[in-house]
Amino acid sequence: MTHASRTSARLHETSRARGPAALGRVTESSALALADHKQARAPAAGARQSLQLRLIDAAELGPRAAAQRRTVESIRASLAPRTPWRHLDSACGDPSAPLQLRLNPLDGDKPGRLPDNERTLKDLLAANGLALADRQKARSDPAHEADLNDRLQRVLAAEEKFEGKNLKPAQRRTLRDLLAFEYDGLVDRAGRYRDDADAAYSAELDATAQAIRKDHPAVDELYKGGAPWKTVLPSITPSARIAKWVTTPVFAEAVRARYKLLYKTGAPVAAALSANDQSALDGETEAVNRQLDLWKKKPYDAPGCNDNGTWGTSKTGAGGAFAVSQVNARVWTELKKWWQGKEGTYVTPSDTSNYSLKKHRDTQDLSPTFNYHIDVA
Repeated sequence: MTHASRTSARLHETSRARGPAALGRVTESSALALADHKQARAPAAGARQSLQLRLIDAAELGPRAAAQRRTVESIRASLAPRTPWRHLDSACGDPSAPLQLRLNPLDGDKPGRLPDNERTLKDLLAANGLALADRQKARSDPAHEADLNDRLQRVLAAEEKFEGKNLKPAQRRTLRDLLAFEYDGLVDRAGRYRDDADAAYSAELDATAQAIRKDHPAVDELYKGGAPWKTVLPSITPSARIAKWVTTPVFAEAVRARYKLLYKTGAPVAAALSANDQSALDGETEAVNRQLDLWKKKPYDAPGCNDNGTWGTSKTGAGGAFAVSQVNARVWTELKKWWQGKEGTYVTPSDTSNYSLKKHRDTQDLSPTFNYHIDVA
């Protein structure tokens, strides 16, 4: 086994390992050796490569595709020949070059690192759009909270690998890939746990309403002034998990509303997707599978990949064919559920589109990360 292969194997162990101790086994020297190996395989160093790196490093948070395109076009107009800039076109000028949403941009203070204001679970999740109620839901199950805290420690351990090093650009990107993988996993799990809490809340409302109905089979609506409601009200309390984000009075009102829905109007059958929505969902799942098949053999420096090897794609393809499609919220809910049911997948916000469907793999020569962009109306 070559030194590069051993280095790659040690880095890849991290994506399967769990806990700060396992992450610590990936040494700075091994990570940086792999970065040097990848940089050695890239085009020869010189003014062109240096300019490419500066352009890619200049990508910042927020809308940037237009500014990047203007930069690329000005370079292409002033330098010849045009052909050598084809990879730069796909990596920087085209919006299919995704970068981590919340990590520091590579051209600012502490480039590529975790922002100083995201060192706690609360602050990190808030920065990624999870409001107080979302965070309470995500942490409401003790096992879920323990997992999120464990993932935070892995994020912080990856962040510490930047300390005290005078890193080359390629080395910094390699460590940033490691940090981004742990960071994305944490945000994705928090979203899943929030959704699980919502499902648990709905199930608890159903169960409480059904228990009341068992004792009052002839009552179709619980009027506040009626004897049945006054009788059952003192016993209506949320479980310990639900009580972490819902007060008892709010829960009681929700039970009353659910009871009316179930027994006065009759429980509605879960609405299936309309024919148009189902067609849209089928079109996106087919497109995702098609792009996944292409990604299986996609080199890390192929057109459509950014400098980290992440392949930014969409329903129409990548590089020059990249064009984000849009679905409505109903289709997105089903698409996200379908994607998260696949092994090794995760979902993150995106500053190129609304969301990214991502998948990571252990590889040295191929693109390590699949990034399918989608907009939600």
